[in-house]
Amino acid sequence: MRQGTGVVSQETERRQCHRHRYSETATQFENTAQWDFHNENTDWEGRADFVYTNSWDHAYDPAKAYTAWVKCLKPGGWLVLDHTCGHMSKASNVLDPFGVTHEAVMRLLEEHCGAIGRVVEVLDRMDDEDDAAAVIVFQRN
Repeated sequence: MRQGTGVVSQETERRQCHRHRYSETATQFENTAQWDFHNENTDWEGRADFVYTNSWDHAYDPAKAYTAWVKCLKPGGWLVLDHTCGHMSKASNVLDPFGVTHEAVMRLLEEHCGAIGRVVEVLDRMDDEDDAAAVIVFQRN
């Protein structure tokens, strides 16, 4: 917020919104962790065979989230990102601040996680009338 103006940037508003809304009810469910998915967790690093998400559009810093998720993977593990029309920029809002094409997601993965893995496949289901999606598959080295 700029002093004296009462103006809050959209990015600041998004970060504040997400900081206070992640996993508030997580402790109510067995085997559920309460954790901001942008943050790395050293206890989880190198332990997961795969990470699947369709909620990456909630990220205020997607590169940071992708990096944290990839670091959780075992060597050879898979990050699987579901990309639907709801993940496009026109669908972005305060709760879903990040919206881009699946090609842009792949560029971000390459730029921020390319040293430890690569996109190995894109499963294209964009012609499916009921459940159109592109599924991006990233594999850790």
